[in-house]
Amino acid sequence: MTSIEQSYVPRLYPKLAVLAVGLFAVATNGFMIAGILPSIAETLGVHASDVSYSITWYSITVAIAAPLISILFPRMSRTVLMAGGLVLVALGTLLAAVAPTLLVFTLGRVLAGLGGAAMV
Repeated sequence: MTSIEQSYVPRLYPKLAVLAVGLFAVATNGFMIAGILPSIAETLGVHASDVSYSITWYSITVAIAAPLISILFPRMSRTVLMAGGLVLVALGTLLAAVAPTLLVFTLGRVLAGLGGAAMV
C-alpha cells in the first residue's frame, strides 16, 4: 500500500461505519416489527391488523421521501445525510417504542421512514 493509500484509508472508517449501521437500520427497521405485531397490538390495545399499517406507512414514507430528499438536498454531503438519517431512524424507533397510542406509534414509524429515506 502506498503512503497516499495509507493516509486515505483511515478516513474512510467513520464513513463506512455510518453506512453499515445505517443500511442495517433501514433494512431491519422496515419489516422487523412484522413478527411482533401481536405483542405491539396487545400493548396498544388494538387489533394486529391495525398495527400492520405502520409497516405500510414506513414503506410509503421511504418511497416518497427518498427522491424528494435527493432533489431538495443535492449539495449536502452524503455522510451528513446518512448520519442525519440514522438519527431520525433512532428517534422514530424510540418514539414507536414508548408510544402510548397507535397514532403515536405510527408517527414514530413515519419519522423512522424519513430517516430511512435519507439513507437510501
